[in-house]
Amino acid sequence: MDSLVAYKERLLPVLKRSELLNDIDAIRNDYGKLLMPELALAEETLNKAKDAQLVKMFDSLVRISRISRTGGAISGLKNALAGVEKSLDKVQDLIKHDFGGEQIATESMTYRQIALLRYVEIARFVFEYTLRFLRYAYMVELNAAGQKNNDIITKNELKSLTELFESYAFSITVLAQDPSKTEKALKETPNILVDEATSDALSFTSGGKADPTRSDFISLKWNPIYKIRLFMADFQARKYRKAKEELRMFEIQRLRIENARKGQADPILDKQAIELTGIINELQHDINQMEKEYA
Repeated sequence: MDSLVAYKERLLPVLKRSELLNDIDAIRNDYGKLLMPELALAEETLNKAKDAQLVKMFDSLVRISRISRTGGAISGLKNALAGVEKSLDKVQDLIKHDFGGEQIATESMTYRQIALLRYVEIARFVFEYTLRFLRYAYMVELNAAGQKNNDIITKNELKSLTELFESYAFSITVLAQDPSKTEKALKETPNILVDEATSDALSFTSGGKADPTRSDFISLKWNPIYKIRLFMADFQARKYRKAKEELRMFEIQRLRIENARKGQADPILDKQAIELTGIINELQHDINQMEKEYA
């Protein structure tokens, strides 16, 4: 439970309740309008994956996150995340109840408040990691189909995907819970101050109820929004646009994989893939620069 104490200490001194609620609205929209439709589209192409490393990663994802193997890993992932939007509704209601004022002093946050914050972070992390993972999956599957690929994943990106993979898989176990069970677990989280003394005591007495978001398994290496001042509209807009451009890229990559599996090629699609890769990489560069500037 020491990780929860360290987590609290790394938060910004003050958070705003309205910004947190707005962030939940944005994440819910990301799942409903972007991620879930994309997973439905990805099923046919990626459930038939041929790349050996990708198949191995899918097997690990199924094993660690305990998603269903029926139909394939992407189908299992889609089904596991189907209740996230409703769970976010319940988390939002709990935040409205537990965080009374606009200004949230993180120094005095309780285990329940930390759990609510971490749930929102985990939902954001899974959304962003899934898009990165899909980009990688389409890339290697295109190569496996014998098609020259213009969308290149850098060594640093591949290293990051690998390092965060287990945290991603365990995060899915948190999000895959039925919304009513998620609500129950969060309500049962102790509403007492997070500090070293209570952490030691609860480690022996709470039976895991003080940490429903599994901080012992889910790494805090990614750079969450509540540790840096990145609620700015421009930053959020760039991330949303990048996600939209990635979905356009995925559509093109699916068509290219389908063509390659048939022994066909389409120079127009190849050109569009090159152009979109440039746009996505430029947006990612801007996002990285803003993160460095406001960290």
